[in-house]
Amino acid sequence: MQWLLLPEIVEEEEWKLGREGSCKTEKLACSCTLPLIPRETFCYCSFNAPSVGGNYTYYACIDLNADGDFEDRGESASTVLKVVSKLTTTTTRPPISPPPPPTMPPVESSEYTVTLNRGWNLVSFPFKKYILISVSQSVYPTVYSYNSVEGRYEVFNLATEYEKLRLRGFWVYSFEDNQHIVISGSEPFLSFEINLYANLSRTDTPNQIAIPIRGIRLNSEKGSCEITRFYYWNSSDNTWYRWNATTGEYSRYNSEKRIYELIKVDKDPFIASGVSIFLYVRKNCTLGISPPPPPEAFVIGSK
Repeated sequence: MQWLLLPEIVEEEEWKLGREGSCKTEKLACSCTLPLIPRETFCYCSFNAPSVGGNYTYYACIDLNADGDFEDRGESASTVLKVVSKLTTTTTRPPISPPPPPTMPPVESSEYTVTLNRGWNLVSFPFKKYILISVSQSVYPTVYSYNSVEGRYEVFNLATEYEKLRLRGFWVYSFEDNQHIVISGSEPFLSFEINLYANLSRTDTPNQIAIPIRGIRLNSEKGSCEITRFYYWNSSDNTWYRWNATTGEYSRYNSEKRIYELIKVDKDPFIASGVSIFLYVRKNCTLGISPPPPPEAFVIGSK
């Protein structure tokens, strides 16, 4: 008897192996009938192999005399075959917990230097978060910052209380030119974080403000504030400068004549970072950017 095994990969959960010669109930069995007038000297018997490799008993049954059964001598046989599956499956158990979300990149700190001239300097730090790196030896350790709500100066130790100067301008005295205060800042602030006050019990309330890292243009970033003027102390010539919000006049104080003399007209002055100014407003407000007003309503029949 000659028979061929042509295994194919199938998915079977369980195989029931029978005894030798059983060709009726076994799954690993095949049968064929040899014709009475054979055109060929053999018939084909094919199997479906299990998906899992291993040793299996296969049954082959051939009806040699075409009497409809496989009970005659030599019509049934069995053999143990080793099945090597061609299908390779890999089952990977998922992790116990999902991977953590990506973390935000660390905020890079930038070193910032405030340069001081001899005498009084009106300065500020352009960061909300910062640490003090160094202070020149010729810098007086006590600084003064004006509290607009209480209407008085507050005194701070620059070396130990520098964090209290956040978003505030302050006076600092240097005994020599070209002295420095060096900080490391990690979070700059913006103009809309600057709150301004106008105490109605007094005619004027100065706001000693800090300037953002990119500077500020007062008219463009006034928000809803009604600014009247500001004063700037120039430590290079130890002189006050004034800006009038109504006229845009930028003037320098003449100490001999005791008057402010016009230098230029600037409707939207730019203030650089590192300095501080005294700013006056008509009511409590916050600086920021406001959209332009809408156009006037169109009236039918108007020209």
